[in-house]
Amino acid sequence: MKTGIYPGCSLNGSARDYNESVFALAELFGIRLEQVSDWNCCGATAAHNLNKDLSLALPARILSLANKTGWMRSLSHVPLVITGLL
Repeated sequence: MKTGIYPGCSLNGSARDYNESVFALAELFGIRLEQVSDWNCCGATAAHNLNKDLSLALPARILSLANKTGWMRSLSHVPLVITGLL
């Protein structure tokens, strides 16, 4: 089963161990994760303080890219993007 994933900026750096855990668990459960192509920063670190529209547009773009893939499901372990799903 293929599932789209948005890794986020910090998950390739300061939260790398968390990212590796997510991919390891997915493999254990037989879930193939595929990154959303051309993803951008969700703006969690600064955009929400600088520009309200930008803070909504950045995660919305990520969700739109994931939606265009045709995947039946996508996930993100980035809180700001998850909030955009609500």
